[in-house]
Amino acid sequence: MILLILVAFGWYRWEFPYGQSHCCILNVGGALQSYAEDHDSRFPSGGDCPEASLSLIYSNYANAYLLRGKTVPLTVVQDALVKFGKLGAESCGWHYVEGLTLSDDPEIAILWDKIGLGHNGQRLSNGGHEVYYVGGDRRFVSGKQWPEFLKRQQDLLAQRSDDAKRALPALTGKIRFPDGTEADEFEGEYFLQHESSSGSGTSSSTRLDLRWMHIYEPDGKCTWQLKLPSKRMRSKPVTFEVKSGRANPDTVVFEMESY
Repeated sequence: MILLILVAFGWYRWEFPYGQSHCCILNVGGALQSYAEDHDSRFPSGGDCPEASLSLIYSNYANAYLLRGKTVPLTVVQDALVKFGKLGAESCGWHYVEGLTLSDDPEIAILWDKIGLGHNGQRLSNGGHEVYYVGGDRRFVSGKQWPEFLKRQQDLLAQRSDDAKRALPALTGKIRFPDGTEADEFEGEYFLQHESSSGSGTSSSTRLDLRWMHIYEPDGKCTWQLKLPSKRMRSKPVTFEVKSGRANPDTVVFEMESY
């Protein structure tokens, strides 16, 4: 019995070298997205190190447990926050790329765990890391792919546009109603029909902010039409050119009419 306990303990220590963790990278990434939406489309920055900048999401957007990552004891994180009001390299398990904005290339990685563990803190047989991207995706990059990933990230950071650095939207819009009033947001159900060289489709939700940080359409001409069912209105089609995720012209007006 004792032997079985020792074997189980040894397996656990091997499988989870820092213990099991539920510090989900998606939760930290979501906190970063919320922070940027509340701070002029800019992710946390300005600290004396990336970890200090990351800790700006504490406590309105993330708690100390999430900020610990998968390797740092919670008490270490809590002590750093109490004593210094920020984290440092030794008190945060996340690698954070600061200075980015919501306008940046969605393929730029903004966060990954420093050590390289699985989703629950388990050891990975082939190395690698969970990675969170500016566009909101989470992907696993294997140890074999890691050098290529880092090189790709260096290239993307070197290619950042001035618009991205200034956090400028790829496209902004206004709704112009038949009575001449205008709005740059709409509360209520909407449908946005879009057509491009990749085909056609419709997106919908219950709140529309007419500011798009990136256009997820192929390069070329794109046509959108807005429909507001509660008002029984739809817009005249608006057309713009897309290049590298940005629109020209970069401002459109949805002229609404009754149907």
